[in-house]
Amino acid sequence: MNMAPTRNSILVIDDEASVLSFLRLCLSRRGYRVDTAKSGEEGIKKIRANGYSMIITDIKMGSLSGDNVLYYLRDVLGDPTPVIGMSGTPGSLTIKNLTGSFINPVP
Repeated sequence: MNMAPTRNSILVIDDEASVLSFLRLCLSRRGYRVDTAKSGEEGIKKIRANGYSMIITDIKMGSLSGDNVLYYLRDVLGDPTPVIGMSGTPGSLTIKNLTGSFINPVP
């Protein structure tokens, strides 16, 4: 059950531990409460259990990709939470309904 977003709370979803660590460090230093998920499945579980003011998700992941997470958030839950997509493959960042996008910060 999705709860009301906690102010300044961000969920970061990525299957690379280095990206999760990097973004957690950067965002927490700026005063955000950062929660992480290492897969799309884990991300959806956390979305259902918690409210976030923003979600940052990798687009290309294993069995459940960032566009699947976005579909679940928008079409299943009807949730307007801002979603920023990131990818090491810039061509994959053309997904509709993303609030924004950037190229993966960790090579």
